[in-house]
Amino acid sequence: MDLGLVVQMTVAAPPSAPCETVQVIAADTSSSDLEADRVSVGVLVLPGRCWRCRQVTYPIVGVLGPGGAFRPFAEVAEQLAATLPESTLREIGTGPIQQRRSRVGSYLSNGCVHCDAIQGEFPLREDLAAFRAEGGTLADLLVGEVCLPRTATT
Repeated sequence: MDLGLVVQMTVAAPPSAPCETVQVIAADTSSSDLEADRVSVGVLVLPGRCWRCRQVTYPIVGVLGPGGAFRPFAEVAEQLAATLPESTLREIGTGPIQQRRSRVGSYLSNGCVHCDAIQGEFPLREDLAAFRAEGGTLADLLVGEVCLPRTATT
């Protein structure tokens, strides 16, 4: 999928260190039981043009867990919404993660960073499949790490 965009993102190996030892984009690291209950995951965004305003936005398509295990956004949306403040989402080019309505119903979704239009689950899955079919890798989409509850990623 070529949008004619030049995107510079941090590319790194899947996270493997405990939450206390990695630089994360958002987390409360004051808890002593953080390592046991939480795991560091890589946040993956896929740049694209918003269907409504046509500006470039960076919706989250999923996370990379320990050992490079991919979890799609729909599986971790609730944990990401509870962990990542809107200011952090804005820094990575993503709109708020919140309930939005689509033709198929209401669900937690990405929003456009410019106009807050829903960046729907189905179109994002299709765009991710096209990106990978064209030779893109999940590591190409890594923008940072965040600590999430272990049950969300294991």
